[in-house]
Amino acid sequence: MIHWKQLDEWQKDWLNVDVDALKKRREFLRRAPLRDQALFVDSLQVVRQGRRELMKDFAAIYAHQTGLDSAIASTPHMDRLLELAERHRDGGSPDPRRWFEALSLFDQALAIARIEYKDPLESVGRDLEVLLDFLWSTFFDDEYKRIHLHAYHDPTKQFIVTEDDVSIDEPLIRPGLIHRVYPLDCRRITSGGIAFMDDRIKGAFSTWLKIGRKMKDGIVTDTYNVTDRCGLTFVVPTRADLVEFALSLLDTLLKNGAEELEKLSEAGEDVAADPTNRSSSSMYRMAKMLVMWHEREYEFQFITFHDYFTAKRSLTDANHDLYKLRQACGFSFPYLWPTSIYGIEWEQEHVRNDLRAWKIDQLGWHVNGKHSVNL
Repeated sequence: MIHWKQLDEWQKDWLNVDVDALKKRREFLRRAPLRDQALFVDSLQVVRQGRRELMKDFAAIYAHQTGLDSAIASTPHMDRLLELAERHRDGGSPDPRRWFEALSLFDQALAIARIEYKDPLESVGRDLEVLLDFLWSTFFDDEYKRIHLHAYHDPTKQFIVTEDDVSIDEPLIRPGLIHRVYPLDCRRITSGGIAFMDDRIKGAFSTWLKIGRKMKDGIVTDTYNVTDRCGLTFVVPTRADLVEFALSLLDTLLKNGAEELEKLSEAGEDVAADPTNRSSSSMYRMAKMLVMWHEREYEFQFITFHDYFTAKRSLTDANHDLYKLRQACGFSFPYLWPTSIYGIEWEQEHVRNDLRAWKIDQLGWHVNGKHSVNL
């Protein structure tokens, strides 16, 4: 299976038409075992689907400019991609856009195949399933508790929700704030209390993009360890509940052979959730810890009800979708759809403002009949 350093080197061919780029890829494909070649074909479909979803979720207004060449978009064969890359225009050289799309998809499929070869998504899902079964038998009661969370968003502060502006099952009196009711099926904690739980599995395409960001920053190693590929997010009523819940969960896992890899740390105020990620915002308040359990690393995140809905619905930098949009503009879009090929200037303020306004429009907030955009 291909190594990350080789893939990093091959990426230099994407924007440079050179017959040697095709020769080395054909030689690699010729020598690859049949089992790997079957994985390459499956991975090519994962790449196409991941690209479509990224564009649909965060830049659909530019979808008409970023569609793949129809032959490249449809072929299931890796060798066919290389044939399409070298197809010459009448009396000229290969088309730069077709070259870029064919070679980049070829290499991206190899990257996805490497991830799936080393840590198949089936294994990730199975391990999380085992963890959930364990927690259901030791940490949570069997039955859910349906609650109706009353949240009051402040339109003067980009629709954030504060700790004093949430209530379980009972409405509050909050003049000037926008009232929303969110039904939640929460888990009952054996020792008392409730928590809403959301599984977090990072697919191969998202994992590859995270590795790609490290490559861009010049961090290239033979083996990448993406620690947040498998994990859980727990949403609890208050900050006090958060710490108590996290420590109780850790104690339960430690008693069953777990190892604490990273202690519970809290993000917020002047500390970003991930200081190494330039898109991460210090406005996103949560806590996290990293645990090894049954030979799998799990990242657990903990957040309060009010911070959770601030992250879901506010227009601040704490909003998770707006965070992912910033991340995409800073890396994924220019990486997958470079300006020199597609003509979209991802770094320009007007482009980012258009994308942000489009994303905010989906949140549905209106002020005086207009969508509220605070850039």
